[in-house]
This record gives sequence, structure tokens and C-alpha cells, in this order.
Amino acid sequence: MTPADPGPAPDDVRGAATPLVRLPRYAPSLPYGWVLGHFAVRDLIRFAPELVHDVRLHDRAPAAQAHELRTACADRAIPVRRDDATIEAKRSKGTARVLATFAKRWRPLDPARHHLVLVAPREPGNLGTLLRTSLARIVAAAVGIALHALAGPTP
Repeated sequence: MTPADPGPAPDDVRGAATPLVRLPRYAPSLPYGWVLGHFAVRDLIRFAPELVHDVRLHDRAPAAQAHELRTACADRAIPVRRDDATIEAKRSKGTARVLATFAKRWRPLDPARHHLVLVAPREPGNLGTLLRTSLARIVAAAVGIALHALAGPTP
């Protein structure tokens, strides 16, 4: 496996008997990506299960989280595997214990909803700041709407 030939796509691991595919260094040209962390993996399974190739758990994943993800994956026929080496190689924080691979697909955006589009963010800290700021703006807007509704119309 070389950067020019990343090897088989993770969708080749859908069957339980297929071997575990090692993930190469990320490249935008890959037909798949991966996400780290319990919440991100859980939401990927919940909101886009058709895109999930597999879920990989670290041996040190908390039992409750591992059980929750195993159950969600079993309900959707998503393979779950133990893969300490890949998780340790891909994580930037020692706390990530779960990784999911997924198919990259373009989806149309709903014009009636707000969207935040980030193109190739490079620094995890900057990404976190952007997401927290976006969330704060959403919460502030919701609180403003709620307060306006409680106060009623002004003369």
C-alpha cells in the first residue's frame, strides 16, 4: 500500500469475515474518511448509518460507550472491530478510543437551514473554537427568540 495506491476501500470490510483494512494517511482523493471520538461516531451511526463502513474500538474504550456503539451497529449491520493500532495512529489526543470509517458522499444542502462549511481546517484548536462559537450563536438566537416570545409584542 502506497500513497498513490491506498489499497482497498473500507467498504470492502462490510462482511464480518473480511480482514481489517489499515488506513493510509488521509488524502482528499480517498473515497472514504474517518472520524474519531464517541460522540462523533455515535452521531454518524445515528444520522448517516448508510455511510458507515465499520466502527473500530480501542481496548480501553469505556464499557458503556462500547456497549452503546456495539448495539447501534448490530441494529444496522455495521461491523465492529477492535483496532488499537489504527486508533492510536490516527488520534491526536490520547483520549479517543473509537474510530469509524465512512463513505464520502455529496449531499444537497437544505436551503431553509443554516450551514457551517469548513474547507480543510488544519488546527484542531481552531476547529473547536469555530464549533463553540457557532453553537453559542445558535443558543443565543434560540434564547433571543424564546425571550421575545415570552415578552410578547412591544407597543
